Amino acid sequence: MVIATSSFWSMGGYAGFIWPSYLIVGLVIAGLLILSLSKGRSLKKRLALLEQLKEKKD
Repeated sequence: MVIATSSFWSMGGYAGFIWPSYLIVGLVIAGLLILSLSKGRSLKKRLALLEQLKEKKD
């Protein structure tokens, strides 16, 4: 079982390319998640402000 685990981590000799690509993809996904959550909060605040302005007009 040790040989199979070692083989997995070395990725058939391509580990130097595969693991950094996983890291890059993970960082991109995390960045997109943070950006999406931030934009969502911003839009919620803007919507609340617009709804308040509409209520004041009526």
